[in-house]
This record gives sequence, C-alpha cells and structure tokens, in this order.
Amino acid sequence: MSYTSTPTIQRTFKVSACVDWIELTVNTRQLTQFRHLQRALRLILDLPESAREIRVEPINAGAGNAADRFTIRLHDEPANSYHELSRIMAALDHKFPFASEPEISGIEIALDFYKRTQSTAGLREMTHRLMTSIAAHGEGRGKARQYDPTINPTGKKKSLAMRYLEDGHRIDPGLMLYIGDGGDPKLGIKRDPVTHQVYFKTVDRNREAIASDDFRARAEFTLTGAALKKHNLSYLSGLDGYRFQRLAGLLHFRVLKSLEAITRGKNIFFKATVEHYWDRTSGSVTAFPVGWLKYERYTDGKPRHGGHSKVVKHHRHSVADEELNALVRKKFAELSKVFST
Repeated sequence: MSYTSTPTIQRTFKVSACVDWIELTVNTRQLTQFRHLQRALRLILDLPESAREIRVEPINAGAGNAADRFTIRLHDEPANSYHELSRIMAALDHKFPFASEPEISGIEIALDFYKRTQSTAGLREMTHRLMTSIAAHGEGRGKARQYDPTINPTGKKKSLAMRYLEDGHRIDPGLMLYIGDGGDPKLGIKRDPVTHQVYFKTVDRNREAIASDDFRARAEFTLTGAALKKHNLSYLSGLDGYRFQRLAGLLHFRVLKSLEAITRGKNIFFKATVEHYWDRTSGSVTAFPVGWLKYERYTDGKPRHGGHSKVVKHHRHSVADEELNALVRKKFAELSKVFST
C-alpha cells in the first residue's frame, strides 16, 4: 500500500490541529457542591443554564454530595487558549478560592481534515487512510477495535458492539477506530496513559448531527496519568507557551513495505503467515499483527528460552508516511502559537 501518488493533502483538504477538550482538577478551600461550580462556570462563559459545554464532577463527594476536589472539562474555544483557560480559572478561584494550582488530568488533541471542494466520499477516503496507517498498538482490552460512534452501548451490548481487528474485521471508515484501554472505574481498570481514536466526524459530542461543511476526518489522541507528567503537562501553567510539536510523535503514520520486501530471505512458514495477514487486513499497518513485537535477549531471545516480548515503538515492517507526519508537525506548531504568550 502506498500513498506516494496521491495529491498533496493540503491541496485537497483544509487541515488544522486543536485541543478537543481539556480536563482540569481543582481543589477548593471549602466544601461545596459541583452544581454551584457548574453554575458559576456558565456565568463566567456567558452560557445558558441548559448549556452542556461544561462538565463538572466531584472527586471526593461526602455528606450532602459536598466535595473540595473536582474535575472540570472544557471544550472547543475555551480549551484552545491558555489566556482564556487562565481567565476562567481565575474567575472561578475568585468565587470558590482554590487551595492549589489547577492540575491537568486529561487532554485530547485532534488533527482534522475538512473538505475543500471534493465530495464527502473524499473525507471517507481520508478517514480510511488515517485508520490504516496510524502507528499505534494496543494490548489486551486496548487492542485496535471499531464501533459505531453515533450510539453509546453499555454493559454486554458494549462488548458485543466492538469489532476487534485481530478477529479479521476489515477497517470501516464509517466506524470509530479506538486503540488503547479507556479503563473502567467500576471494575478498577485504569485508563491507558495514551489512547488513539480515528473517525469520520458527522455528529457532535452529544451525538447530534453537525452541518455537512463541518464534516471531517479526524485522528486524535488522549493523554492522562503518567503521560501528562512525561510531557510536562501536569499543571495548567504548563500550557503557557507549550510547544505542541513535542507531541507530534504520538500521532505518527506509517505504511507497510511491499510483501516482497517483508518476506525477502524468510522461510516459507513466515511468508505464508505474512501473506495470510496481508490479505486479511488489506495491507493495513494498524490491523497487521506481525511486526509489532520483539524479544528481549536473555539467552537466545526465544520465549521458550526465557525471552520476554515487548511492543516496538514503530512497526518494523513499515516505513513512515512522510507527508502525513510532516503535516502533523506543521499543524502542531501552529497550535503552539495559539498557546504562546
């Protein structure tokens, strides 16, 4: 699979990077209820009482549902300006004094491809390209899977709705591609520090249809926990002048080498395995199960001799999609300018 003959992406699509949402944790000096913070935030942002753009949740709710530790999730424009985020938190601090600086507990960064003149079918093709070339690999519950983003199944229905690529399902650009474990607090399962999503966006976060001009192919990743600390995103103040191009490696795209290049010099069993998976996955890096693992060299490195497998950083049977990766770096650099002082 190769994209070298495709037109330059930016000639065909309008491309931009944004912070889809940011989640902050605040500690108030006195106990209060989350609804009071939510109402105050709506006033600060001049939003109607019915607005759903803000989500406030208590972390340590006690008697009367009062707490002094909350998560606040902000979307869209407020999430894409350090100055605006600082203004909002300063105004909230004035009403409900904070005991410490707001911490970042989660952030989601997206790369969007909007159509210029081409049809919606072109966006679906771009979505398919992103899905088949994103260099991300999940393990266990976090293995690459797809589901319908317009519905919200729960419980057993949720597991039944999941189409794991390792089971032979073909990548469908009409479905959400999710890589990584989103966690399950009820089961005590923690979320992976980095998760990836790729999808054709036609509805908003409330699952309501958006205008066709706003349709887009989107690739995004979410950072939580240890990933935030690793990338110096522990506190709100860390966003002041933050260089988002540091994160470009987290949204990396690759294409598989030719079958001949992958199997050259290999035995017939390896060749047969690769050919089987190539046919089953249509040559997709994301779905291709061979080439993600390597073995630590304890004796001769084989599992039966004590070797332990681990995921390699990049699929070793692939090469970088230079056009897409350069675009990620460029658009993340543009996002940095928005957060500069």
